[in-house]
Formats: sequence, C-alpha cells, structure tokens
Amino acid sequence: MVTNAVLHHNTPVLTAQGLFHDLDIYPDHLVIHRTDLLSRLFGTEEVILYNDIKNLIVHDSNFLINNWSQLIIACKNGKTRVLTYGAPKQHIAQHIKETVEDFISRREVAPLMKTDAHA
Repeated sequence: MVTNAVLHHNTPVLTAQGLFHDLDIYPDHLVIHRTDLLSRLFGTEEVILYNDIKNLIVHDSNFLINNWSQLIIACKNGKTRVLTYGAPKQHIAQHIKETVEDFISRREVAPLMKTDAHA
C-alpha cells in the first residue's frame, strides 16, 4: 500500500483538509498527510495506489449537532484508513469517494480501449 514508486503526477487534482489529515487526490493515487503533532514532527505521509483500493465507504453521523462524515478506504491487503471531515466539510467525503471511483473506473476501461484499438 505504501510505495516508493515514481508517480507521474506532480499536482493534485483535488486537496481536502480533514480533522486530522490532509488528502491529496491524483489521477492514479491518494496521498494522506497526517496533521497530528507526532506526524508533523516525523513527516509521515501515506501513498495509496488506486490498484490497492478494494472499497470506499462514506459513513455520516446522525447527530442533530456536531455532524461529521467519514471516508473509509478499505485496501486489498486488509488495511483500512478512516478519514474524518467535520460539519462544515461533511459533504466532502462523498465528493472524494465519487472522484476516486471515477478515476478507478477510467483506469479499468482504458486497458480495454487500448486492446480494442490494436484488434
């Protein structure tokens, strides 16, 4: 899931600030920058390739006040990442999910189109 591979995109398509992280979305991967004190001191970030994503789930709170939303990223290796967005940015989790699913579906269709072009 975490990779040192050379990635071809330098500028994120979308950046979203959550409660304890910043998320950069690229056409082929996600980068999670944790913003808690320890992560800031040690500079940790995590790269998740779209090929490693098994499922994306959005969970919204049902509270009358202090609403939040979580984006749950389930990876094929069994690891799960939970990204939380507060009330003012609650809608962002669903937008991120749709954006990533769109990029994943494009990646799945692209190889078929290349094969058809050579046929």
